Amino acid sequence: MAISQSDAYGLFTKKLIDVYQERIPVPSFIRKMFPSTFSPTKRVSVEVTRGTEKIAVDVVRGSEGNFNTFSKRSEKTYEPPFFREYHNITEMDIYDRVLGAQGTDNTRLFAQLLNDAADRTLQLQNKIERTMELQCVQFLQTGIVTMTNGDNINFNRRQTSIVDLNLAGGGGYFYNDSDVFAQFQTGCKWLRAFGKVTGETFIAVFGEKAHQDFMGNANFLARQDLFNMKLDQIMPPQQGVAGGVFHGTISAGPYRVQIWTYPEVYDNASGVSTDYIDTDKVILTIPKPRWHYAHCLVPQVVMPGTTVAPQKGPWMYGEFIDARKAKHDLDVQTAGVPVPVGIDQVYTMKVR
Repeated sequence: MAISQSDAYGLFTKKLIDVYQERIPVPSFIRKMFPSTFSPTKRVSVEVTRGTEKIAVDVVRGSEGNFNTFSKRSEKTYEPPFFREYHNITEMDIYDRVLGAQGTDNTRLFAQLLNDAADRTLQLQNKIERTMELQCVQFLQTGIVTMTNGDNINFNRRQTSIVDLNLAGGGGYFYNDSDVFAQFQTGCKWLRAFGKVTGETFIAVFGEKAHQDFMGNANFLARQDLFNMKLDQIMPPQQGVAGGVFHGTISAGPYRVQIWTYPEVYDNASGVSTDYIDTDKVILTIPKPRWHYAHCLVPQVVMPGTTVAPQKGPWMYGEFIDARKAKHDLDVQTAGVPVPVGIDQVYTMKVR
């Protein structure tokens, strides 16, 4: 059956998103820790208050008791960076063959056009999602999300949550045969004290060199000979979720630490392949931290006299046809930023 030019334009618009939604997303191991939310506003606002674990002090019977005060909530407002990527499908050879021909059996070519356009659009969204992944990693490693067109977002992590193990009291780097178990216990204890986390299980994500040094550490290797104690359970690498690789667990005092690596890379602005996780870092956190990835509204124009309401959702897909320039553009837009409500639920170690 032939598809006329007028019908093809309408069908293309309706069918493109259906085809596009079948594509597989990019690896997002770190961003899985930041469940997505959507706020129909330009900015996202978060109220933060740090809890305490104070104990009560007994008082004399008949007295008024101890007067308590509570710290004020601090409200932080963030304007997410805006992303918009587009491509011109009139540059595709198959475009003219499908939409420019009439009276021909172009159903198969039309399906190919849909698939090719969806693949290109997916590549654009993948670019954005890699940046979103990098934003989350930046918070975990430095506490600062860097932007090109705007001010960097500093989440003001505690200084004691980012440590260099070779400095005073750190215990030394892994390759110098430091007591890695004591170092992890220190990190878990910090998260317990300042992050107010519960439970005994923690997650450690290693950079490439950090994991190599850990596996070659003399204290780590010596404890693997304690067959009857089974304090650790190291196993061959097992593929986890969204690109993460699971290597087993270790004991660190009263805590259990899951060992993960994330051997995924992205191409930076210079086209250089770059690890998401710094090779000399270890990120320590908990299985379900209080973090989110917030999407806000993208800029939109509602024409006067129309009943079309602004579109809402974490991702927006646009289509623009310029007959004068003979262009048929497709774009993808979003505005998002990580929102770590539990600001003290991560501990970062520089281990080499």
